[in-house]
Amino acid sequence: MRFEIEKKDLEKSLFKATGICNSKNITNNILTHVHIEALDSRVTIKSTDRNISLISTVSAHIQEPGAILVNGKKFYEAIKELPNNIVVIEKIDNILNIACQKTNFKLFISETSLFPQIEGPKTESEYIALDSHKLHSLITRTAFCSCEQQTKFGVNGILLKLNDNNLLTVATDGHRLGLSSTTTEGNIDKELEIVIPRSSLPELLKVIPDEKGTDINILIEENTVTFCTPVDIIKTNLLKKKFPVYSKVIPDECPVEIKIPTKGFRELLKRLSIFVTENVKTVKFSITNNSLTASIQSQEYGNARENLDIEYDGKTIDIGYNIRLINEIVSHIETEYFVILLNEGLSVSMIKPFGKESSDETLYVLMPNQR
Repeated sequence: MRFEIEKKDLEKSLFKATGICNSKNITNNILTHVHIEALDSRVTIKSTDRNISLISTVSAHIQEPGAILVNGKKFYEAIKELPNNIVVIEKIDNILNIACQKTNFKLFISETSLFPQIEGPKTESEYIALDSHKLHSLITRTAFCSCEQQTKFGVNGILLKLNDNNLLTVATDGHRLGLSSTTTEGNIDKELEIVIPRSSLPELLKVIPDEKGTDINILIEENTVTFCTPVDIIKTNLLKKKFPVYSKVIPDECPVEIKIPTKGFRELLKRLSIFVTENVKTVKFSITNNSLTASIQSQEYGNARENLDIEYDGKTIDIGYNIRLINEIVSHIETEYFVILLNEGLSVSMIKPFGKESSDETLYVLMPNQR
């Protein structure tokens, strides 16, 4: 096997594969390898941890076809450090030789027969075509609200639902909930409702193009979902547990509205977070007419207090939040301002972007820690 390829093209494809072959779910050492095949003017890279699989293709000048198995992490690290130029990849006996200008790497390889078979979907399969930019945005806005381990009220995955031309994602860890929805283009007569594991989401986001005007094809099969682009096919197992009824968590009425500048609030939280410890995780807010005072108290290190100009006209509110949870929410808000909406008893709050004129809707539900 021997081929020449642009460094940046190979690095991009290996980046998509390296998270899978470095997964903590891997119990068989051979799955830390990637399968590389050079054939018909392209290189095909395959990676799997048994829960998620990737087939990625990239154009190359093939001088001698062939296939090898090489450690994915070391191959990616070697390619990443090369200068931006043509890379020559060649199999010499049991060595993979990597040459670029004055740099040369030699990596040990393994028998390709040890790697599990990974096949793409059949050509006659029925796909659902969705706007890839919108799908990427919905997943990004909500994925962080899922939990790492399944709990009584939290789900270690994200709900992806399509119904009546409305596409939405929902995630919850039992302490907060994130929901983002948008309308789909055209008249899609298909429906879907699946729960994608949290561990698969970072790898999906590498493959789903975050570009306006592009589509991605989705294939739902028994216990799996496959996302296809012109150069990538990524398939993941699905969670079998049914997603909880999220609408019950979203409050019907939140008459108290506080409008806050997003950038100023992020910077405020960053400064106050230096006092966060294992025992100190709550930031407290005192909100009066057009003014917010944030404070945090640590018996071990001291305290911090900061004022921020806001838009609010009402009685004084004293309320607190887990600083990490509210900071992660605000970090995913793209608008200049956001609003905190509270019910009369201050027992639940909704956080929404403010002023964004589009078909998208995003909201977060966060339980406050009252004084």
